[in-house]
Amino acid sequence: MLLVLPLVACGGAGSGGEENDQDNGGNPPPTMGSAPENRYAPHEVDLYAWSHSNADANEDSAVADEQVRASTHYRARVALTSEADQYTDSFVYMTLPRSGRAKEGYSHEDGAEFADSANLTMSWTSFLYNDDTWLELELLNGQTIESLDQVTIRPTTLDFELEWVAEDRVRIKVPYHADGQRFSVEFEPDLVTSYNNLEGNTGTLTEGPDGARVHTEPRNAMLVFAEPTLSEALQRDWIPGDEDGEIYYPEAGEVDNLDAVDADIIYFKPGTYYFPWNYHARLPGRVRWVYLAPGAYVKGALEFAGSRAEYKVTGYGVLSGEKYVYEADTNTAGGHEAYTHRSDSQSDCHGSCVKMLRFSSGSSNQTLTIQGVTINEPPYHSFVIYGDAGSFQTQVSGYKQMGAWYWQTDGIELYDNGRLSNSFFHANDDVFKLYHSNLLIDDVVVWKSENGPVFQWGWESRHIENIYVQNIDIIHNRLYWKDQKHNTCLINSARAWWDVNADNTADPDATVANIHLENIRSEGMNLCAMRLYAQSNWDNIHIDGLEIEAWNDLPLSAQESQFEALWNEARTETVTVGEGDNGLRLTNYIVDRQPVTRAADNWRADQLGRLNFSAGLWDSWSATSERETQCTAQTIDMTVAETLEAGQSTELMASASSGLPVRFYLLNGDGSVDGTTLTAGHQSNALTLAAVQDGDTTFCSSRVTAELSVTGAEGVAPGPRWMGASWEGWSPGNLPMEWDGDSEFVVTVTLDAGDHAFKFTDTEDWSGDDWADSTGLTGTAKLTTGGGPNIDFTLETGGAYEIRFDPYSLDYAITPVE
Repeated sequence: MLLVLPLVACGGAGSGGEENDQDNGGNPPPTMGSAPENRYAPHEVDLYAWSHSNADANEDSAVADEQVRASTHYRARVALTSEADQYTDSFVYMTLPRSGRAKEGYSHEDGAEFADSANLTMSWTSFLYNDDTWLELELLNGQTIESLDQVTIRPTTLDFELEWVAEDRVRIKVPYHADGQRFSVEFEPDLVTSYNNLEGNTGTLTEGPDGARVHTEPRNAMLVFAEPTLSEALQRDWIPGDEDGEIYYPEAGEVDNLDAVDADIIYFKPGTYYFPWNYHARLPGRVRWVYLAPGAYVKGALEFAGSRAEYKVTGYGVLSGEKYVYEADTNTAGGHEAYTHRSDSQSDCHGSCVKMLRFSSGSSNQTLTIQGVTINEPPYHSFVIYGDAGSFQTQVSGYKQMGAWYWQTDGIELYDNGRLSNSFFHANDDVFKLYHSNLLIDDVVVWKSENGPVFQWGWESRHIENIYVQNIDIIHNRLYWKDQKHNTCLINSARAWWDVNADNTADPDATVANIHLENIRSEGMNLCAMRLYAQSNWDNIHIDGLEIEAWNDLPLSAQESQFEALWNEARTETVTVGEGDNGLRLTNYIVDRQPVTRAADNWRADQLGRLNFSAGLWDSWSATSERETQCTAQTIDMTVAETLEAGQSTELMASASSGLPVRFYLLNGDGSVDGTTLTAGHQSNALTLAAVQDGDTTFCSSRVTAELSVTGAEGVAPGPRWMGASWEGWSPGNLPMEWDGDSEFVVTVTLDAGDHAFKFTDTEDWSGDDWADSTGLTGTAKLTTGGGPNIDFTLETGGAYEIRFDPYSLDYAITPVE
């Protein structure tokens, strides 16, 4: 089969189209190939875009090995503003949760559940430019817009010129910038809002409308990466030539021989390459540079070996892990057509699972340069370095990460003296791992999913210093947890990884000093700002210009920021946190256009700032601002009844001082809200109701809550119940319980003498809440949703037993049937 991949160059010297044929068949021996005629060509014209003739516009399933998934939602064309009538296509890639496949070899959660059920996709296009450029986007599949008011570019701080071309097309003027531009183009009809259903300990993410709003984002994202053409000096630094060492040029098609390459450099020309799926490249020690040319699409993963003084991964091509299963364990290669998911007997596979880029650090000084490359659909951590943190210096620029659907798809960890700039991360775990000293991070756009924080420097005591981060735009943030997880929020220093509940894991001999986070902007609705648990002495932690557009609808307790100094193991002393400006210094902390300060007294947990810091650290933090409030405050008056009968409905009434409409939702309790109608459930309990006015360009947002009691539920069954039990294979559907018409659920079972365990649950498949955490034939259960302890009991004799459960008091009893 012949693959023809047209490359299009526009403007300046060398303008016009050129075709570069690549042979898909066969695998050459690992010897040198022919060099490209001009390796600098893409950077010697004013505008350079590319396409793939083997594209598969498919959002339903995996694509064939030899094909590249094309967007089914967007088409892109580009033209220099000076040559606005000379448009050419810029290929639009697309990524799907699990690459359009079901879970393979596992059934537990992998982090992609909501994205998959909501049919989320992410499309992106890349092009090279050195002058202002028009980007024309066409909406496919019948999507339309009525005006430019329905188009948003994020980060919203970008002030790009927009033109309305037609109901399915817009034009965006992308100004040239030497550092490139990274942005999202979003269309109002395509937006989807996620909700936390508020059930159980953490809640479940759904499309609602019941529960609390979490975040609004495109269902079908469209990202644009406008990359600067390289200067002559950077061309020599970042594009390999014969003077840099021996080069191996793989042939397009299947590639399975990189482990045997005897060369310094591997150069992927434009074309499509795919590794067998029980293979990732364990590169020989001689290989120190991998280059992915613009238009190269490589399905595989790269592991570098040896202790070379200098490593490079450069170029504007794509390295995709789209066919590696989640947590693809390299130890399962033998006899399998593909790496399989790690064994359930393993708690993790950090050492053996596929990483898209993996390096090893020796004891001698080494440097790593990563420039331009796009990582797509990582199956696990995308970028990992093992070895000596003090001898491996990393410089990263122009890096992009897309399709990070799974739990452990982190961002990047820089070792000592590392630099990161001008990059984009879609990540579902910690984005910036600030575990090392003398780091500089600047100008990064982040799209955050559900797991882990944006900034992380915790999990154990550390000795680190001199970390400077600036100009970070978090354009989406789907953190949704209802409970107070210790490892979440925008900024985080988590508790000890080996015992997250312990408060005596600190080391007073270690110090974290001089961390400076500046101009951190988080758009849309957000869960919480910071959770900080000091396991080392802290000195001079400065957060300057943390801007949060809005809080989401989760309970105030879920939104609390926390700050604690932990104890040493013997509990004889806590770590120390500097006082005044030497402690935690918040300057220009802005929420909903309003400064949060100690002087304004709006920092508290139930107020705008949502800060619930340890009282013992009162002298170790400050909050000041030079900025003024940019919106007008409003208040909400809400009137609710004190009590409501089970099953009864009532109309809700509230008004905002702004005159803007108020919306209602239920924060806690058994009931539902439909517009302005509250209906109580069938449990005697307390309902917590929220009334919200979201604000507008003039008014700040406002929220008030109220509680009312539900009575008269006795004798009414609060929904069905089941039991998941050891003697029934833990399948709740096998043990439905019956309501006794009064106050309890009951089931009769036949049991052998010996030890048994069970839980009560409100679903047949463990998708809802469950109650257990007790021992003995009688007791009181507790809510255990998410993996809490069972109810354990022992029978001296076998026979028929009746098990009763009161869903109100949570009391249970196991008695023999006479």
